[in-house]
Amino acid sequence: MYHCVPATAPHILGDPYNFRFEQKADRIIQTFEKDAVIRTFWLEGHGHHPAGPSDYALQGYSTARYDKGTLIVETTKYTFDPGGIEDKPPMVPSSPLKKVIERYSMKGDHLVVEATLEDPQFLTQPIRFSFEFEPTKDQLVEWPECDQEQAREPLQYIPAGQLKYGLR
Repeated sequence: MYHCVPATAPHILGDPYNFRFEQKADRIIQTFEKDAVIRTFWLEGHGHHPAGPSDYALQGYSTARYDKGTLIVETTKYTFDPGGIEDKPPMVPSSPLKKVIERYSMKGDHLVVEATLEDPQFLTQPIRFSFEFEPTKDQLVEWPECDQEQAREPLQYIPAGQLKYGLR
């Protein structure tokens, strides 16, 4: 976040910004206000190509399926991310072995998301997250271009002992 790198799942779900889904025949597009992040969930059984050796990306490679009204998204193929497990100081990185499983379901008119983050390189056991969202009719706000200098400004106020790598 201090180098204009967008947040990844599951942390982006915990940020107080709106997002939306767009259902297509063979995929679901998830668009966030925050960092203008767009994720694609390739629906199983629709002929999408399986993840290949070069499909690593900051947001990973996501496949999805529906099971009794629940959307299940599995994301792998993440690149190394300095804040991929904990994106607030002291930050904890994630490796290309990171895997996130998200389960989206409805509870009345609220969207409930249960997410599990695994990374055997940095974690001894999975971490579980739970989020609940109210519907809104608000349009997504266009996210401004990130300014590197401005993005690093908050580092000046974090005590040096809390900076994981001692970098300002």
